[in-house]
Amino acid sequence: MPAHVRSRRSVLYMPGSNARAIEKGRTLAADGLILDLDATVLMPRRG
Repeated sequence: MPAHVRSRRSVLYMPGSNARAIEKGRTLAADGLILDLDATVLMPRRG
């Protein structure tokens, strides 16, 4: 494997609508963050 290629061992999936979780994810030791963009579309509230 070439020296410039880095294997990914861990990824963290999280909702894209939660800014606090995204900031927390940036501090974790995961090799990558994957944002679930479907979670950014909020369902209309029934009221």
